[in-house]
Amino acid sequence: MNSSEDPLVQKQEHSPRTTKTSSVLGVISIILALIALIITSCNLDGSMGEVLAIVLFAFPLMISSLIISIIGLLLRSKTLIGKKLSTIGLILTFFPIAVALAPALEEWIEDKRYNTFVDGVKFNKEMTVLIAYSENKKETNYTIPESVTIIRNHAFANCTSLTSITIPDSVTSIGDRAFTGCTSLTSVTFGDNSKLTSIGRSAYSNCKNLTSITIPDSVTSIGANAFRDCSSLTSITIPDSVTSIGDRAFSSCSALTTFEVGAGNVNYTDVNGVLLNTDKTLLHTYPAGKTGANYTIPDGVTSIGKYAFDSCFPLTSITIPDSVTSIGRSAFGGCKSLTSITIPDGVTSIGDLAFGLCSGLTSITISDGVTSIGEMAFGGCTSLTSITIPDSVTSIEQGAFQECRSLTSITIGAGVTSIENSAFFECRSLTAVTFLGDAPKAGQHVFLGTSPTIYRKPEAEGWGDTWGGRPVKLISEKP
Repeated sequence: MNSSEDPLVQKQEHSPRTTKTSSVLGVISIILALIALIITSCNLDGSMGEVLAIVLFAFPLMISSLIISIIGLLLRSKTLIGKKLSTIGLILTFFPIAVALAPALEEWIEDKRYNTFVDGVKFNKEMTVLIAYSENKKETNYTIPESVTIIRNHAFANCTSLTSITIPDSVTSIGDRAFTGCTSLTSVTFGDNSKLTSIGRSAYSNCKNLTSITIPDSVTSIGANAFRDCSSLTSITIPDSVTSIGDRAFSSCSALTTFEVGAGNVNYTDVNGVLLNTDKTLLHTYPAGKTGANYTIPDGVTSIGKYAFDSCFPLTSITIPDSVTSIGRSAFGGCKSLTSITIPDGVTSIGDLAFGLCSGLTSITISDGVTSIGEMAFGGCTSLTSITIPDSVTSIEQGAFQECRSLTSITIGAGVTSIENSAFFECRSLTAVTFLGDAPKAGQHVFLGTSPTIYRKPEAEGWGDTWGGRPVKLISEKP
């Protein structure tokens, strides 16, 4: 009798134990493969953390699923349900790989269909848009083809081998971060008849060896942070055509000593190398490398722009005229050598981070005109020892005096009605806070990381035994 027809053999091949083991292994392999698929699907942006998640979690699960499904298949017989389950698990094991490779495959197909490559540089099919120049290319000089009209965002980002680039007359726009991080770039050459109209945000930021650049007469806009951290740039000429310059366009250019603005520009002008608007009411940017430790802002200026004096390390004192009414965000941020400043009566608001990280600032006088002190306005002023806030101020915003670690005492005027979260966070030397009015509204963790005593007037209202988690006493009890 044929063994295949032997009931005993059939019973062995189809034993319940084998069936159960094979089925369980098939189910486990399916579960592991699905978990790996979920992890892979949720981590496709390509960041280091997401790559690690795939390598550390998804990949081991895939290997486990593969091994278990193979074992399940080896245990199976032709009629066992485990065969199907293990086969499904085996197929699903490769799904995470397919999902991970799908974006690259899609990009490859798109490149073949819509783009073209010339010497490793990626363009659109018509060669009018330069999409990407590989940061791994070792050439030091590059001339962009004359057919190109647009340099795409990030096109040359972090191409650290490039020392010079020639941009033809045909280019009309340079995208955001187009040349950011090209740390070896020393020279940018434009044609005599350039049609360039816009330089994008952070287009040349962190080009630390760029010593000079001639902005074409056709340019109308220079984006925010466009030349930020170009620490070798010594001078810049703004042509007549420019109508807008973004915030921090020339911040942290530590060698920049002067701005020159075309005589025909109707939007901007320069005064002693400092960039202002044409009406001379807005001080836009003070060159960070300008010589001289003292500076007097011209009379007539009403607004000190955002980041106007950002990281101007040489300055030790600045005189602000009575005409100024507003101080913008981070206007004096990072002026580490600035030791004292007086804010005149005309100023009504001190912007967020206005004097942030002015670590040399030992004293500041706030006039009676100021009504609000912005978020982290004096954050990180580690040499500031005392301050008096006038009655005109109604609000002290979040982190306004954060990490003023030398601050020992502060007097807060009667007009203050609210003090926001972490206003005095990590003011470790603060021992006394004197309030001249009623108890203001307290945010969360106003005195986190510090332990002052609160002193108040006897007639003031709204006070309890504690305020902001700190004990409250009468001013007469002040040592």
